[in-house]
Amino acid sequence: MRTRFEVVIGACDAPRADWDAIAEETLDLAEDWHARLTRFEPGSPVWLINERAGSDAATPVDGLMIELLSSCARLVHATGGAFDPTRAGEMDALEVDADAMTARLKRPGVSLDFGAAGKGAALDDMARTLRSLGVTSALLHGGTSGVIAIGSAPGEPEDADGWGVCAGGRAVRLRDEALGVSAPAAGDAAGTSHLIDPATGKRVSRAAPPAALICERALDADAWSTALAVDPGLLVPAGVCQIEIEQSLSQAAREA
Repeated sequence: MRTRFEVVIGACDAPRADWDAIAEETLDLAEDWHARLTRFEPGSPVWLINERAGSDAATPVDGLMIELLSSCARLVHATGGAFDPTRAGEMDALEVDADAMTARLKRPGVSLDFGAAGKGAALDDMARTLRSLGVTSALLHGGTSGVIAIGSAPGEPEDADGWGVCAGGRAVRLRDEALGVSAPAAGDAAGTSHLIDPATGKRVSRAAPPAALICERALDADAWSTALAVDPGLLVPAGVCQIEIEQSLSQAAREA
């Protein structure tokens, strides 16, 4: 996923001596998700699905991948296609068989790219694992554009508003919530936006405003922030909190 993940544990039911091992075990999940979702490494599930597009050959996938593909289908529908991991607005070409644990693309030329969802899926899995290991307070981020908080920050009352984070110059509080930020201006060295409008297949203008949202799940926050960066006029549903952040975030990224 070409990004850096970090985990900060604030409180845990396990002995303090075990916290480092818990954090390392959690960070290993990010590597697992990279191996699962990379489209650049031959043999990965996504590489195989893309390579076999248009053929009858289905690719075996695990339960986490089935869950991700199902969630993405839901989000494609909810965002009116402004978010779409097929890169070309062709999510209907994806066939998932939950019983056989396989996935395939029915049409040639279609490909999957989880750049707008992979970090969120990884963060949700990492947070779920931390909770299962007794962690009651933690902050996780993937590349700083995706953040998920568990409980309150260390030293704060259990009923406090949560962890304080900064999103595009604005301070927000997260408690058992996730933050997703997407800025079209944060493109590559050639000055090209990294976001693609699934409806047109063209890159989003780097002048488009950044988007930031708070959701219960990091995957949803990633998808909705991407969708709003593609279509700023998109209406968000209940349970998704849109945050107004500084337009200068895009300007700063353009000048970087």
